[in-house]
Amino acid sequence: MLVLIAAVVVVGCDSDAPAASLVAPASGPCAGIAPVPRDNPGDTLPLTPDRALEATFPVLLDGQPLVDLASGRWIETVCSLGGEGSVDAALATVPAGFTLTDLRVASAQAQVDGLAVEITAFRLPGHSGSELLPVVGALSSAVSPGRPKFASFDPVTLGGKNVSHWSDSLTGAVSYLYAHDDILFIIDNVTLSQANKVLAALP
Repeated sequence: MLVLIAAVVVVGCDSDAPAASLVAPASGPCAGIAPVPRDNPGDTLPLTPDRALEATFPVLLDGQPLVDLASGRWIETVCSLGGEGSVDAALATVPAGFTLTDLRVASAQAQVDGLAVEITAFRLPGHSGSELLPVVGALSSAVSPGRPKFASFDPVTLGGKNVSHWSDSLTGAVSYLYAHDDILFIIDNVTLSQANKVLAALP
């Protein structure tokens, strides 16, 4: 479950801020979702799995089984770790028409070419995966305002699929984003060989 926590964008979370109450709010976007202690979040969160989204992940990659496959509603993770302020900050950055409270997220890890690879997938019912490209960028910008991630893309073909390529100008890390139906898959910080193998295994 820690993979999913790391994969989800949490915004507006100030580590120096006073600890929030661990009681679930009765109203607002985080109603019914209790925050977890920031100094000891544990290795699980009370998430509502999206089994249909999980089913789009391959069973094997490069001959190895995926591990730590988990899914949930985006807002559950954000409310648990960052509170309502995090949700409000994120919602203020996304284009009109997107109800991120219904956004689903899943992630898993695999060994590809002998190295760990993390795959993240976002799904927003009623929207296509390609529509999520600017949303992911907006959420990332909320986390690092001075250093936008997924701000612009180059179209490439890998693994027999049309994908979007993004490179971090500071670190050189490369990410690939692949839209399929209402899902946007993200493969972060991978080599070209790893990306080809992962993308070939995706639907």
